[in-house]
Order: sequence, then structure tokens, then C-alpha cells
Amino acid sequence: MLKKHNYDDTNKLLKLIAEHLSRREDCRRVEYEVTIEYGITISPSIYVFPDIHRRKKSDREHIIDHIIEHHFDKDENGEPKFALIAGVYKYELSSTKKSRRWRLIKSL
Repeated sequence: MLKKHNYDDTNKLLKLIAEHLSRREDCRRVEYEVTIEYGITISPSIYVFPDIHRRKKSDREHIIDHIIEHHFDKDENGEPKFALIAGVYKYELSSTKKSRRWRLIKSL
């Protein structure tokens, strides 16, 4: 049986990705696929700036790295602590193209 915190952490990660992408004009109306297995990958690959003050090209971070570093709690060693449910998730457009939602495509 899956533990509730695994579901909560996975849901939090997917919601944070959606939040970050919905604010960007160039990321709207695009379907994304996130694979959680031994690592976390997103296709197509997206880079973000850490904040509004650091916007040089060298400051860009991969969206997954940014979310894990800035939005998840850390343990006493400074490592992020979370437990995710493995699978392939797709952020897809509705048939009317006005809304999107995450859908589990395949459990791993």
C-alpha cells in the first residue's frame, strides 16, 4: 500500500511544475511528460531563473532542480527529503484546450 506522504510529495512536485509553467507564455498549450523512476526527468526540458533578481543566462536552473532545491524541506544534512511514487505522468490539455491536468500514464 502506498503511504499518504508519497502521494502528497508526488502531488506537490507535479503542482509546483504546473505552477511554474503556467506563468510563462511560451509554456502554455504544451503537453509535458514527467518520468519518476530512479531520477526525475521532464520532457521537453525546461529551464527557469531562480528569482526575479538573478536573470543572467548563467543563473538558469533546470525546473526539477529548482523545485527540489527551493520548495522541498531538507534534512539535517541539507539533503531534500521527499518520497515520490514512480510513474510516467503527463500534463495534458483538455479537449477544449482551455485547461490542463496531470494524468498517470504508466506506473513503474
